[in-house]
Amino acid sequence: EERDSVLRIANGEVFGRGREHQVYVLAQGGAELRNVHTGLRTEDYVEILEGLKEGERVVLTEVSSVEDLEDLEGLEVQ
Repeated sequence: EERDSVLRIANGEVFGRGREHQVYVLAQGGAELRNVHTGLRTEDYVEILEGLKEGERVVLTEVSSVEDLEDLEGLEVQ
């Protein structure tokens, strides 16, 4: 199945099974944990149905501590 003009982000380890996930969104002053709902998925990309906006920076790796968050850079939602 294909869809045009969708919000998508690179596939990462935070996107396991199912359609509901939690990701950290990076912003000035820190990171915010946010719930997202996903749609279609390939090896490279995941469709974002709800929870993110274009241009937001998202951490796609598992984060186990605040120190880990400080060392990461996010990938931009397209």
